[in-house]
Formats: sequence, C-alpha cells, structure tokens
Amino acid sequence: MSIQILNRWTGAIILTVDAADLQGADLRDADLRDADLRDADLRDANLQRADLRGANLQRADLRDADLRDADLQRADLRDANLQRADLRDANLQRANLRDADLQGADLRGANLQRANLRDADLQGANLDFSCWPLWCGSLTAIIDDRLAAQLLYHIISVVGVDKFTDSQITLANTFHRTECPRLTRTTPDPVRAAFVALVQLAARTGIADSNPPEYLAALDVLDLGVPPTDGQED
Repeated sequence: MSIQILNRWTGAIILTVDAADLQGADLRDADLRDADLRDADLRDANLQRADLRGANLQRADLRDADLRDADLQRADLRDANLQRADLRDANLQRANLRDADLQGADLRGANLQRANLRDADLQGANLDFSCWPLWCGSLTAIIDDRLAAQLLYHIISVVGVDKFTDSQITLANTFHRTECPRLTRTTPDPVRAAFVALVQLAARTGIADSNPPEYLAALDVLDLGVPPTDGQED
C-alpha cells in the first residue's frame, strides 16, 4: 500500500512510498497522524519531530530509528521493535507500548505519562530525566538492575532510608548518577541493632572469649562497629 507523506508544518508532499518499506527514510517533520504503519520496516528511519499521534505501529521495526522530539501520543506500538531507538524528548503520553522491545533505547527526557508498559522490555534503556508512569500499566515492565537501582534510589530518598533494609540501600547506592549523594542511615537498622546487642551480650558472658575467631570475624565482615564492652579498653 502506497501512502503520501506530508510535511506537518507546510503540507507539502515529502514522498510517496510503500508503507511497509521505509527503511532509512527521511521522515523529519512528517505528518503521520493516524497512519497505518503496522509491520512497517522503519529501521534507521529519521522521524525527528514527526507527528505520529494515534498512528498504528503494531509490530513495526523501528530499530535504530531517530524519533527525537517525535509526537507519539496515543500511538499503538504494541510488539514494536524499538531496540536502540533514539526517543529523546519524545512525547509518548498514553502510547501503548505493551510487549514492545525497548532494549537499549534512549528515552532521556521522554514523556511517558500514562504510557502502557505492560511486559515492555526496557533492559539497557536510558530513562534519565524522563518519567515513570505510576499506574498499573507499568507493573510488569521488564527492567534491569541499573533502572531498578535508579527507581529504588528515588523511592528511598522520598520515603526515608530508615524504612529500608541494608541490602536495598546498597542496591540503591549503585545509582549511576554520581552527582547524587550516597544514601546513609540516620538510625540503626533494627535487625542490625539486635544482632549487635547479641554480640555484646556474648562478649559480656564470655561466650565470645570461647570462640574468638568467629566473634572477630563477625565484627570484621559485618563491620558492626560494636563499642567495647565493660572491661575492654578502647
């Protein structure tokens, strides 16, 4: 099926093409509102600032496509392949990205408000300065440790470190934005504090003296910072 692609600003015809074969096409500023681009080959296509509002891009191949500043509001991108696509500052409000492959995609500054990310694969994607859609449509998105640490860092920063475990804080502190300060506790972890108390009790009752290697190993490995017990010197 051939379609005419117009400039969204001037209305001039950019090109007349087979909708299924748009690999490497220059579609900057194209008016593709409500276009039927199901199964289209858009690999390496230049879609900067293109108007794709309401477009049907189900199963489209958009690998390595340039979609910077594109308007994809309400676009249907179910099962689309967007590996390594450049989506910086793209508008994806209410876009349907269910089962889409976004591995390695650049989504910096993208607007994902109310986007459907059910089972979308975002491993290796960059969402810096973007937004995460906080609704049930994002609960089954597939993410990697990098993005998990980023999201967890923000959650802990808002809620407070004292409500999280040491392992959660450790993961959050792998957040790649190095300008953000490391998260530290303001009060001891209750489980950790209980263990410290038990170690102190063991020291006072002589249990630690009967097993000095194990006792010292616990202090060293866990870095408990146990203060000296009665009778011990600083």
